[in-house]
Amino acid sequence: MTKSAYFLLSYMIMCTAMPVQAQLYRWVDAEGKVTYSDKIPPQATNLGHAELNKQGTTVKVAPPAKTAAEINAANEAKLKQQQLAEKAKYKAELERNLTDSYATVDELVAVYENRLSLQKSTLSQLRDTRAKLATELAKQREKLAKIKDKDQIKTLEGFIKTSEADLNTYDKAIEQGLMETLKINEQYEADKKRLEELLADKAAKTGSSGSTSVTPETPAAN
Repeated sequence: MTKSAYFLLSYMIMCTAMPVQAQLYRWVDAEGKVTYSDKIPPQATNLGHAELNKQGTTVKVAPPAKTAAEINAANEAKLKQQQLAEKAKYKAELERNLTDSYATVDELVAVYENRLSLQKSTLSQLRDTRAKLATELAKQREKLAKIKDKDQIKTLEGFIKTSEADLNTYDKAIEQGLMETLKINEQYEADKKRLEELLADKAAKTGSSGSTSVTPETPAAN
């Protein structure tokens, strides 16, 4: 008879003379040693244990405490699930906005073509103004090369410095405008494709034909 079995048998015999509420706990330590006792020592509380009745039958099992690595893994898994849920919710909202905003693909195309037209007009105005600034700056530099008066030179150098700063500001605005145009184009293509899919799915479910007419190519960024 093993030592653990001997302890269990002894406890079962002892329980015959004890009140019904007497309990026995069984746990396995880090070295694999099985222990039976009517009390769980503090050092064993994190190991997990089984609660037995006086007949030696398991009535309840308490799992071991999770390690730091297990807790971190569980937290990461929970965070990932939350992120996936948020992503799915966001996607559903975008799709609902698409179908709420546009009854047909043609309506979406018209809206985006208007946005791109306005963006193109804005870029054109920025380029025109920038070209005028560049021309004026060139004239100021030519004039600076010809004058000799120190006061005039100092004044003109101030104008040139201001013009250079303005020119740099317009260069950045044009660059940002081009980036915005690319973003609009990318969003246009993505929204158009998804709306076509959503309308096709809706048509398949309702048995209607839905309007998904052929649309012109996306305007390129200028």
